[in-house]
Amino acid sequence: MDKRFEGQTAIVTGGSLGLGRAIAERYSADGAQVVIIGRDAGRVEAAAAEITALGGATVVGLAGDVAQPETASRAVQAARELGGSIDILVNSAGFYDATPFLEQSVQEWNSVIGVLLTGPFLMSQAVCNAMIADGTRGAIINISSADAYVAEGGAYPAYGSAKGGLLTLTKYVAVEMAQHGIRCNSISPGYCDTPMVKSLGPIYDAMKTNFDRVPMKRLIEPSEIASVAAFLASNEASAITGADMLVDAGTLADGYIAPTLDLPDSAS
Repeated sequence: MDKRFEGQTAIVTGGSLGLGRAIAERYSADGAQVVIIGRDAGRVEAAAAEITALGGATVVGLAGDVAQPETASRAVQAARELGGSIDILVNSAGFYDATPFLEQSVQEWNSVIGVLLTGPFLMSQAVCNAMIADGTRGAIINISSADAYVAEGGAYPAYGSAKGGLLTLTKYVAVEMAQHGIRCNSISPGYCDTPMVKSLGPIYDAMKTNFDRVPMKRLIEPSEIASVAAFLASNEASAITGADMLVDAGTLADGYIAPTLDLPDSAS
């Protein structure tokens, strides 16, 4: 396999599960040393060991909450200890909150916004400062969502709002950092076959009818998102910045409007 990231160092938030883990696996296989970040210390350390055991470059785990400023500074330090400079940042940490708009508390709202929007802001700011100091022409990739484009049946107001904000943050970072040779892009996945989606339980069951309406008639594999993340971080995407890559199996191209889900009581 082409080691196109050999000698480089990446930070991947949410790297112990789902899309983040798939991206960390791809970068490691392509030669990049990777720092993965997750809230659960045991899980993130186990994931780092498992990914390293696949035979790629070294992966180390860092436990932390991306909504807290100190996590970003600790991540930069860990990456410097691993590889000296930072070449790639992927903001992939996330979770769902299915509380309807009228029932959502400010605490629930802030929790979602903290991880999905404040976290990428803090991580990007810390990493950009490090890249500028080192003279690194790096790449930042934000994992947004197709829910940034449409309201998902009214079920995820905080999640969709955060992901929409992340698209705009991507553009601002791209414009301001272009003078330093730092690129910033986003990926907006549709329905993916990840533990986070499956963990929704009865909500996941209710959403299965939506999967049938996807033009390609299937879920997106995490490895497919990882391939896009690898492209955006590579020199092949050297002229791409401030862009969003919609990877949704044709869902939005078909004029998709999600039906209002009849959510079970356990979802609220």
